[in-house]
Amino acid sequence: MQTYTFFKRTRLINSLALAALSLGLGACDEQLSNTPAENVQHLSGQHTTDISVKSSSVIEDAQQLITVPGFSMAISESFGLRLLDESGTSIDEYKGKFELGDYRFIGGHLRLLLVDKNRNTPTLFTIDNRQLKRINQFSSPSFNIDGLCLSADANQLFSFYLDGEGRAQQWLLADQGPARIVRSFTTAPGSFCSVDDSEQRLYVGEENSGVWSYEAQAEAEAGRKLIALSKAWGGVLGEDIAGIRAIAGGFAAISPSDHSVALVQSGELKARFVLDNAGESEQLALQQSESNIVFSSVDENGHVFRWSYSLPMHKANTENMVEITAHMETLAMPRHGDVADDPAIWFNAAAPEQSLILGTNKTAGLHSYQLNGEQRQFIGSGRLNNVDIAYQVPLSNDNSDIAAASLRDNNSIAMFHISSDGTVSEAGQIATSMSEIYGLCMFQSGEKAYVLANDKSGLYQQYEISGSTSTMSGTLRREFSLPGQPEGCTVDEKQELLFMGEEDAGIWVVNSRADSQDTPKLIHKIGDALHDDVEGMAIYQGEQNDYLIVSSQGNNSYAVFDTTAPYQYRGSFRITMNAARGIDGTSETDGLDVSSANFGGVFTEGMLVVQDGHNVLPSEPQNFKAVSWTTIKSALQLN
Repeated sequence: MQTYTFFKRTRLINSLALAALSLGLGACDEQLSNTPAENVQHLSGQHTTDISVKSSSVIEDAQQLITVPGFSMAISESFGLRLLDESGTSIDEYKGKFELGDYRFIGGHLRLLLVDKNRNTPTLFTIDNRQLKRINQFSSPSFNIDGLCLSADANQLFSFYLDGEGRAQQWLLADQGPARIVRSFTTAPGSFCSVDDSEQRLYVGEENSGVWSYEAQAEAEAGRKLIALSKAWGGVLGEDIAGIRAIAGGFAAISPSDHSVALVQSGELKARFVLDNAGESEQLALQQSESNIVFSSVDENGHVFRWSYSLPMHKANTENMVEITAHMETLAMPRHGDVADDPAIWFNAAAPEQSLILGTNKTAGLHSYQLNGEQRQFIGSGRLNNVDIAYQVPLSNDNSDIAAASLRDNNSIAMFHISSDGTVSEAGQIATSMSEIYGLCMFQSGEKAYVLANDKSGLYQQYEISGSTSTMSGTLRREFSLPGQPEGCTVDEKQELLFMGEEDAGIWVVNSRADSQDTPKLIHKIGDALHDDVEGMAIYQGEQNDYLIVSSQGNNSYAVFDTTAPYQYRGSFRITMNAARGIDGTSETDGLDVSSANFGGVFTEGMLVVQDGHNVLPSEPQNFKAVSWTTIKSALQLN
């Protein structure tokens, strides 16, 4: 065995880390212009003096050193990967030509990802009984990997790859089988990145400009913020930006030109460290505990700098939110953008397995999907927004299942007939006096069926449906208004109650009878359970209790309430990635629908169907996701 003293080196290139205990690494989004952006967050705070740091040792020929409890791992393009014990003695070696490493602990087990430079392939290692073990090798992204970072979320391991020019990809990794691309996006041009797992925050350094921040969570809305500028732009960072290392609530960034490290937490410069007599260095590593941070850096001459700094760990504002996964997703919309909006579930009582999900396309018409997610039919009716269904409605020539949808092309209500085998056909339009028709819901009272449509102004109009299966018409029965913009609505037919969402205010309730003169009452305001916008809503009719499910779009969750006064809040949940099924989570949900019917399989107690505003794994146009009611009931402990 050979013993290595800390550390000699001719030049360090593109290293992301001499990593450290369970801190994050990173990722990216959108491109930076040559001038400061409007969303710059100017840092406050003062460091009282630059803190001088001296070299402590030298290590032979390694481009990167990753340190975990009890071991160090030296990475090199010449010797490959070496495992060192705490004394610096080599105890195992895996030959190859590696660069760019990062690690996480998943379920208590180390996972180390390196890039095989000869093949541009990410390679996954672990340590087993003091030996290096390669456990998987993955396909290359669509570009040469110039930067690599890892993140962990709910025991799932993600990699982020950068090409240095602004292209980035996020992948879902596994010990066995291929990696799966989650999303592709653009970043500021740079090769150094890091993720704060505690806040799912990505950091990317642009060499001559500063550090950008992005959401690391795959379902988050794309966007970026320039949070710290380099000295060249009058900021608190160094002359240039190389290695970045995330801490809880912030990051540290090294500047090769002026041999300094800036430490930023909660938007405030905490300290700047100057490496005395150092050569150029692009590497930075750190380990964070509850009360301090231990840093390491290696310059081009192999000199190792180690120091510590007292800093309490930032506590993330995390929600204690129940998380569940989807069981099915529909085919994606035919084009990207804000296209999908609202689903409606049609139950085929004669053949439950042939039931359908109707889904509106805000740019083109109405889709119908089978329960396996495949599209069955598309009707190009125009810009449909919300859709709902009523069963066995008495019409002049038959009792039929029908659907209604708000048609924004001419501010009308588009009517559809649903045959016994699920074939959907157009059945006329009901003209309204609205100027911006928006949301819609249907209900039945006795022998009559009604459509309630709303306008962005807050106006509601209630129409009684009549006509034949080929041509339906509507008679206006009443009007009333909410103070602000509504959209989602649903009716509890047993109680004759109409529940309505006002996007920026909360949930309202009013009597649903056509002759009612009641005034709507606000029963739940925007707050802990609801984050604006309040969007789609529907009622689950259970054997013991009925529940109102509401899309809380502002925090990508679904809130559940009793349908009887005092309309008690029962809890919320999010739909997250189902890696086993290859189905991503949901976010920015507009419409939803729920049914308690027995569809068979995992849906014997019914299903919830929601629109997904960001469809990833991989990046595709929007679609709809279905969740078993059994899963929801168990997660929230509902009756």
